[in-house]
Amino acid sequence: MPIRRTLLLSALLAPLFGVTHKRVKLWLRVRLGRLMFMLLRNRHRPWPARSDKVTLVFAPHQDDEALGCGGLISHRIALGEAVHIVYITDGAGSHPAHPEYTPPMISGLRADEARVAAGILGVPGSNLVFLKAPDGQLPHLDPNVRADLVTRIAACVERIAPSQVFVTSRLDGSSEHTAASALVSDALAVIRIARPRQLEYVVWSLWSPRLLRPALRIAKLVHRHTLSTEEYRLKQNAIRAYRSQIEPLAPWHYSTLPANFTRMFQDSEEFFFEF
Repeated sequence: MPIRRTLLLSALLAPLFGVTHKRVKLWLRVRLGRLMFMLLRNRHRPWPARSDKVTLVFAPHQDDEALGCGGLISHRIALGEAVHIVYITDGAGSHPAHPEYTPPMISGLRADEARVAAGILGVPGSNLVFLKAPDGQLPHLDPNVRADLVTRIAACVERIAPSQVFVTSRLDGSSEHTAASALVSDALAVIRIARPRQLEYVVWSLWSPRLLRPALRIAKLVHRHTLSTEEYRLKQNAIRAYRSQIEPLAPWHYSTLPANFTRMFQDSEEFFFEF
């Protein structure tokens, strides 16, 4: 299989050329990502011809929407459609024990960045909702707290009445993203309006492309959106708006996201699963 050959080849050649372990891992991520994108392209189906007048995007954290579907968001806006974004957590857990920024300060900073990023993509501030669930605790919520959050998510869906909703993949490699997918699914099961389509986008599984394999096996449909030059530009600018995540927050000398993480989102394609 191509993935196994890639792993074996990198292990054999890296010592010969003096390549560092980190560079090998990055090379592997990029190479495996390209291989998985080839598989995704072979499985993808075109978007339905009908127009979706209202799109609702759920982001577990402030940045997931730009990383996972920033191109599609700007595309829908350019078509004259309405896009709404709901941020599920408060984002306060990204910098634990930071010496200068408290969790509430981090939460406020990320909310400000989200508004800037959304504005770049064309989503007005009036179409943003911040549910402020505790960051880092979505998989372990008290049952009563979780039930209340499901109710609040369902209320957002009923008020906005979208024809399609997007949320992080249930197989994205992040417990928070998996929990977000389950919360949205549970909310869609109890809404009192026509149930919209649920599509799932990927974030962390681009950083660890092997995680895309199980999704490919069980997904009913794989959709692809190819970004135009302008959509690509807007997406990259929206990602850069999240400076607290991709750059060190002084006095720290390292970013909260892994180095080179955003490199995995420089492709001109976005993929979405329907399960």
